[in-house]
Amino acid sequence: MHQGWLQVSGLLMDFTGVMLLAYEWLVGFRAQRREEEAESRGDRELKNLAFAQQNVRNEHMAAHLKMVASRAKDRQREEGIAIRQRGHQIRLPVFAVAMLLIAFGFLMQVAGSWPGGIPVLGVVAN
Repeated sequence: MHQGWLQVSGLLMDFTGVMLLAYEWLVGFRAQRREEEAESRGDRELKNLAFAQQNVRNEHMAAHLKMVASRAKDRQREEGIAIRQRGHQIRLPVFAVAMLLIAFGFLMQVAGSWPGGIPVLGVVAN
């Protein structure tokens, strides 16, 4: 095998690894935006409930609104956790594969650039 092909293969692996890292970043960015939107939506809901509680004179209705607000806080927290978990399920494997591709790509480029080739592995210089 000629050394030049090792360099080309290494460059392709590096490029693929970097593109996977870009994808991982995009997934993380989108998850962060979804989490911020959910938090904003939850904050608006809590503000509306707080405003409703201020104007209630009936103690049963006040207790009900307090319970609804508590559930809204719990739902907001659980939704944020679910968004983060879905993102991590995708991001970690993609990140690991990207790092392996970049590492192997680097090693192949080094092997492809090694002076005189690597005769032990059957790699001959150009």
